[in-house]
Amino acid sequence: MVQSSLTMSRHPASKIASENVEVFANAWSVQINDLSVLVKDVNDCCHGKADRQVYLSLPKPGVSDL
Repeated sequence: MVQSSLTMSRHPASKIASENVEVFANAWSVQINDLSVLVKDVNDCCHGKADRQVYLSLPKPGVSDL
């Protein structure tokens, strides 16, 4: 992120540099959001508030419960 921002500051008219910063910023935002959800889950679990639905794995192909 830092390097792409430096490149953008050196070449402010560059479309490629601008798109690169945007891609890194979006990826950073998604990762921060995922981290925030994880921290909330851990915090809830530590305080006994594990009310979130647990997702089970999908059934194996060709196996039926019927």
